[in-house]
Amino acid sequence: MNYMNPIVVNAHRLLRVMVDAGKEEWSTYETEVALAMKNKRVSALQRLNHQFARDHGSLIEISSKRLRELSGLRPDDINDAIAWLEDRDAVVVRSENRCDGPFDFRCVQRVTFKGKYLFHEFGKGTEPRQGDRQYMELAVEEAKKSRDEDGGPHPRVGAVVVRDGKILASAYRGETGPGDHAEFGALEKKLGETVVSEATVYTTLEPCTTRHHPKVPCAERLLERGVRRVVIGMHDPNPNISGKGFLCLRSAKIVTELFPADLMGVIEEMNRDWTRAYRATSHNLPVG
Repeated sequence: MNYMNPIVVNAHRLLRVMVDAGKEEWSTYETEVALAMKNKRVSALQRLNHQFARDHGSLIEISSKRLRELSGLRPDDINDAIAWLEDRDAVVVRSENRCDGPFDFRCVQRVTFKGKYLFHEFGKGTEPRQGDRQYMELAVEEAKKSRDEDGGPHPRVGAVVVRDGKILASAYRGETGPGDHAEFGALEKKLGETVVSEATVYTTLEPCTTRHHPKVPCAERLLERGVRRVVIGMHDPNPNISGKGFLCLRSAKIVTELFPADLMGVIEEMNRDWTRAYRATSHNLPVG
């Protein structure tokens, strides 16, 4: 999936919400799906698609209110994401639009996602891998420790570097110096002499793509260090960065994935004041 812009990121997030919300319906298949993925058995995944479709009509429903609560997205963002998914035949609206004019998420009672598409995304590896959650949660805990270097709003960011199931380092914003980004603290201050190629980095905020010279943007630093995979908690609200961190990493063939919806919500709530500051001002605040 292409993470080039926030609409695509939000569409992916809605799919993840549906996977979480619909687990009771397809939990009986979870073990089989995991085994098929592990063994890269495409035929087995296709069989499960057909079985799920037979048992549940290949559809998972959710109320509009619940979808908004679980995703934490604004209605306009949900509208854009649903339109993107509808173009790809991944979602259908199963209730009558109560408003005149173009589709508006706030005017329908329920939204239905096609279970086959959810399995398709799950089979491609967009779901967190086994063991990921503990590292994501550690990154969130690190983010809570973040230190501000001045009186202005700054993000709460945590990063964890893992290779072969072993935690190499963890860091939070401001831990290793005033204004130090979490990725910089972990990769340079703590692992400057350690080979981190093939490692996975869990970071609660989309890596920045611009810094004031001579500082190096975090996305560029991740490329330089040769990490294999980056798992991100939320996209950056700064319009000069939002989506560009994802694109930079994916263009370099680095596997780029997202935290599950519930942890995204925790991270976004943690950064609510910082995000609000961007939306309330007409100028850009300092990067990270």
